[in-house]
Amino acid sequence: MSSLLIFICENTLSQINVFRSAVIVRHDGTQIECQARYPGTNNAKEINYRTAENGSTQKMKSAEIKTIRYFLNDGKVVEKEYIPYLNSAEIERDRQNEAEPAWMDVLVRGKMTLYLRTVNQIYSRGRSMTYYYYCRKENDKLASEISYTNYSDGSQIFRTYAYQFFSDHPTISEKIKNNERGYTARFIEDIVKEFNSE
Repeated sequence: MSSLLIFICENTLSQINVFRSAVIVRHDGTQIECQARYPGTNNAKEINYRTAENGSTQKMKSAEIKTIRYFLNDGKVVEKEYIPYLNSAEIERDRQNEAEPAWMDVLVRGKMTLYLRTVNQIYSRGRSMTYYYYCRKENDKLASEISYTNYSDGSQIFRTYAYQFFSDHPTISEKIKNNERGYTARFIEDIVKEFNSE
């Protein structure tokens, strides 16, 4: 999983102004084959794209977009979705005050979708990358924070309520609750894939 994070981070930070081959899918299902830039920030309100290699740059509001798939030179595909979410503080207080939508990477898609939101924090002594993971079931409007990772201090933590997201699969839920091997935050992608396979 760490290699995927490094890959996403490097591509997002170092090549944010590069136009990439992409498909933009609107909420009404229409698609635009184009070249598009990555969102400038997690909360970018617009996406820059062009329909021809040397064509003029156009803008589309993020709120109009369901998903963007970027096709990279090495054959990899990065999918991003602009989605409202609940952070851990809201969930722990049993509130539903959603945060503004943010661009997140889609890591696993299925009856439960796993998203990654990367936050780059700059301090007087350097910078830190924190990776927040969110889950959303098919009929949910919001993605809910389930885990976070901060490689600078080695933490990989499931939120205390994480097991509840998997209550439709009692075996997985119980293993997460008991912190069993292979069912910790480090294995979140595998856990969501297992959930989706049932």
